[in-house]
Amino acid sequence: MTSLLWALSSTMFTVGTRRHSPQAVNRIRLVLALFLLFLTVTLFYGSPLPPGGRRVWFFLGLSGVVGLAIGDSFLFYSYRRIGPRVSMLLMSLVPVVTTTVAWVLMGESIRILKLMAIGITLLGVVMVVSERGDGDSPFRLSGVGIALGVGAMLGQAAGLLLAKVVLDEGYPTLPATYIRVMWGAATLWALGFFT
Repeated sequence: MTSLLWALSSTMFTVGTRRHSPQAVNRIRLVLALFLLFLTVTLFYGSPLPPGGRRVWFFLGLSGVVGLAIGDSFLFYSYRRIGPRVSMLLMSLVPVVTTTVAWVLMGESIRILKLMAIGITLLGVVMVVSERGDGDSPFRLSGVGIALGVGAMLGQAAGLLLAKVVLDEGYPTLPATYIRVMWGAATLWALGFFT
């Protein structure tokens, strides 16, 4: 079910970004998510303001800016350039990058099974990206499109690693998501006034 919804959402966002600005689609998406999270957090926590001190707000806020405002903006532009298939394929590398960086910088261990999964994922991505595209597709592989997809992947991975700092300490995921979306939406809307 998750895969179906993921495929459906990427296709719908691709249609949206071909009809409207990718930034506009991302802004609207984050505002809708913010509204729904506002209702949910208020219902479950009794307050529209999530709990947490400055450290929580700093790491989760930075995570929202990097992952949702910057990373997802790259993703929506890559949808427009190279389509959902290759964009989501590049996004499948997020766990690979996140695991590798957590291993190198945070001292986490990687088991042999994870290394094998990383190898298979990398092989699959190389195979799909290097194959010739369908002549009927409105999308073409381009250096700019791939760079946007890689930017999206790196933004998402960095955002997850920043959130991990707080989540590993036991902070609840629902208010964490709310804070991330709050900061991501605020950043995109603030930038929208200057562009």
